[in-house]
Amino acid sequence: MASMRGAVPGLCSPGARWEAEGQSSGEAVGWAVTPSCRSPKEQPVGLPLVAGLVAPRERGEHARIRCPARSRKGWDLPCWWPLRTGSSPDTRFSWCRMTSHCLCLGLTRLVLLCCLPLARPDPCGLSIVPKDPAVAFGGDVVLNCTSTCSNHTSLGWETSVPKVMDRGDGWVSLNISNLMDWNLEPLCYSINPQIIEKARLHVYRFSPPEIHLGAEMVAGHQEQITCNVSSLVSGSSPSDINVTLSSGDNSTLNESRGSPAVRYSFVVRPTQHGQEIVCQAWLRVGLQVLSNSARATLKVWAPPHSVKVSVERLEFGVGANFTVRCSAEGNPPPELHWELPSNTSVELSDRGRRVTVRSAQRAHNGTYRCLAQNKYGASSGQVDVLVEVPPRSRIVIVAVVLGVIVFLGGVALVVWWLVRKRFMTS
Repeated sequence: MASMRGAVPGLCSPGARWEAEGQSSGEAVGWAVTPSCRSPKEQPVGLPLVAGLVAPRERGEHARIRCPARSRKGWDLPCWWPLRTGSSPDTRFSWCRMTSHCLCLGLTRLVLLCCLPLARPDPCGLSIVPKDPAVAFGGDVVLNCTSTCSNHTSLGWETSVPKVMDRGDGWVSLNISNLMDWNLEPLCYSINPQIIEKARLHVYRFSPPEIHLGAEMVAGHQEQITCNVSSLVSGSSPSDINVTLSSGDNSTLNESRGSPAVRYSFVVRPTQHGQEIVCQAWLRVGLQVLSNSARATLKVWAPPHSVKVSVERLEFGVGANFTVRCSAEGNPPPELHWELPSNTSVELSDRGRRVTVRSAQRAHNGTYRCLAQNKYGASSGQVDVLVEVPPRSRIVIVAVVLGVIVFLGGVALVVWWLVRKRFMTS
């Protein structure tokens, strides 16, 4: 063994010394070096140093280390120097790699220069893709681990669940099926250099939203729509979730932030029958935002409304034909019934929606009332129809009456004249 001791100006207290030891075996010289500052009053402190190494010229000769005074406290950099000797002393070279990624290169047979972290090369490590993946509970996940180290000897995965691995040059993949562990943390490792990288999985359960409508929505009544979302994310309690309730035309009815439930209260309108309700939820899982939605259709029960009774005109002459029509809305569709002015014969058609009168008489004159009814209520509408003698018929009647009067007057005049004549002759 060889030992070099000397003062280190500017670092150690007076009387303290630094030391490094090594041995030589000719063509292959191995050095295990940990420069340190030793003092009776101080703990050993590692020295990151720019070192000069003088290689041995002959087999068995001790190698020597020269150390400049420029150093920094607080480092502990064990270093391994393999020294090799070629066929000629002029072709010797040596190199050193420190565990803090400090790379030491020697290009001559005499001097080895050590490059400190002031000029550090690219770091060597492991990278996992995808980063922070979101995995559904009971689902599958594939992770790929890649090494940036040029001299790694082996890559692998360590996990507590059954796995399938696949390897290539500088990478190893991990395939986990039917993941049932909420807190799984797979480890990717490298041997020589020894590096471990942990994969963070965000395991979640995100069920589709459930929309709850009233058991029986009746127009005019107060009702409530509720949407609930069931979710669970590993390491997140409560879940970071937003829920929105909207109608089919994308108008927002209500929303909640941070709560898995949203409610909407309203007074039911008949026109809302058949309206679509949409519940949409957004869940943050790690770096991802997942969405899920559900749809439901409103079924509104309503009593009869908007009852309309119509006829082509309101006045008809005797002998005319006319039809009275009735329409009504409601759910379920209402049944229609008629109240007529008399028991005269009429024709009902179109499931009671139309009443037809043929050869109308004065008895068809009056109010035609339509009654609409279902299990939720009733409503009605009406129209008044006038059946009368046409104006021509009146003139004829007057003329006949006048003719009769004139005729009777003429007969009376003739009788008067005959009676008078007989009286005068007698």
